[in-house]
Amino acid sequence: MTSRKTQQEIDKTFKKVAEGIQQFEGIYEKIRSATNPTQRDKLEENLKREIKKLQRYRDQIKSWASGNEVKDKGPLLEQRRAIETCMEQFKAVEKEMKTKAYSKEGLSAASRLDPKEKEKVETCDFLSNMVDELQQKIEAMEAEEETLHMQMKKGKKDVTKANRLADLTRITERHKWHVNKLEMLLRSLQNGNVETNQVLDLKESIKYYVEDGHNVDYSGEDETLYDDLNFGDDGEIQYGLNADNDRVSSQDTQSVQEDDTDSKAKSIKSDATGPRRPSAQMKSPLPVLATLHPSTSTSTTSGMKPAPPPTRLPGETLKYASAAAAAAASDKNGVGIAPLPPPPGASPAFPHPPTPAIDKAEVMTTATPEEPAPVNGETKKEESGESIYHLPPGLQDLIHSFEVTKNRASAASSNPPPSIQRLLSASLTTCPEAADAEKPRHYKPQNPYNTPLYYPQEPLSIFDDPRLYDTGRIDTDTLFYLFYYRQGTYQQFLAAKALKNQSWRFHKQYQTWFQRHEEPKTITEEFEQGTYRFFDYESTWMNRRKADFKFVYKYLEDEL
Repeated sequence: MTSRKTQQEIDKTFKKVAEGIQQFEGIYEKIRSATNPTQRDKLEENLKREIKKLQRYRDQIKSWASGNEVKDKGPLLEQRRAIETCMEQFKAVEKEMKTKAYSKEGLSAASRLDPKEKEKVETCDFLSNMVDELQQKIEAMEAEEETLHMQMKKGKKDVTKANRLADLTRITERHKWHVNKLEMLLRSLQNGNVETNQVLDLKESIKYYVEDGHNVDYSGEDETLYDDLNFGDDGEIQYGLNADNDRVSSQDTQSVQEDDTDSKAKSIKSDATGPRRPSAQMKSPLPVLATLHPSTSTSTTSGMKPAPPPTRLPGETLKYASAAAAAAASDKNGVGIAPLPPPPGASPAFPHPPTPAIDKAEVMTTATPEEPAPVNGETKKEESGESIYHLPPGLQDLIHSFEVTKNRASAASSNPPPSIQRLLSASLTTCPEAADAEKPRHYKPQNPYNTPLYYPQEPLSIFDDPRLYDTGRIDTDTLFYLFYYRQGTYQQFLAAKALKNQSWRFHKQYQTWFQRHEEPKTITEEFEQGTYRFFDYESTWMNRRKADFKFVYKYLEDEL
């Protein structure tokens, strides 16, 4: 419990902070509207004096927030954030004042702030503010959760407190989910992966959630809010957050010479401990990657036994990623350069280290069928006159890397992501027909009546502007009229989209719009059951309530 004296000091400080912020904002507005440089310098001095006062109050508030005297620290944190907002505004003003009018920065400032860039900056500020507000609400709810936990530990079990605690936990998790989505959206907007218009389409929905999302009876559709931005299963991959392409091991910093030395040692050990198989019976995880022309002596070639491939750690498979790409490309084109033959008289048990000539040459990747086992100790003569050899030890890991790349590409082509399948099926249902290229057949009276010139001669084009529907200036009855009586037009599509943004959901079986009146009593993977509001367009043309309605998800329209 905060002592009375400390509480009086806090209240007095809060009052001074409010007065200081008010004076600061008044001076800040005068600086924005001032055109005289001398007057702006004088106002900047006054603004600096006020910000120093607020900084002293901020230090006092930080000391109270870090101590144990004050239990409820929510108001302290709010006052601290308000002062820090003023500090950021002062930094911007100070930077602008220090920029000389005819310097390079001053001359290029006008060109930098074009309308699109200004709109993008304002949208980024809007998303940042929404994230900050949600963070404040999360902190307040977490503080309330701690208070309820302490009260429930001390006293008896209270059903009301337990229900409130469950609601707080649920709302906090939902807030954190939205914060994560908004931060991802902000980064994507700053990086240019998302257009400003896409964020502006969601602006009203985001503001609605931030204002009313903390209520227990909030009935907004959060799961579909960011569907247009493809933040689903493929969201991280689309916006550059996939970790599969960033597997870099610390072992990749080793030199190629060290790697070759290790492969030699492991090859010697494997030859000493286990028997070797003839080359005709040897199997590899890939089709044969390289064919080498034999030397002049055929007997020497047939008697050679290749050493088993050296074992490598998984982190080392990316050392020769570029060579793997070259091998994949040459295999795809079916064109390659024949590698150099092995030097005569080489020991078959030790693989040869890569020479500069081999490093600079491309590896020919031609798949050859596996040879049958030798009969009576004699190998069958090859018709093509070629013998199979392993790649140099520095390129042995190409086999595994190439196999992984090939499997990943085939898996991606055979099993596309669910989002792509959903978009493809939706596009197939709206394939253009020959009649779509014809001129729209609007109603034309046979005996037109001559109306005055001031009377509209054609429908107003403003009703085809999406911004009219996004601002919420059209009431719900008008949206329902457009949907049911302007079928097959662009206005019907805009009306349906606006209704969906207002948490209405279309039931394809009943051809009726439904909206949650309260949280569903029963929610499963196939349906949800509870009290709903629906629009009766057939008889009464008004909203009606339906209790214990079972909304089956397979009848939910989710293509908009």
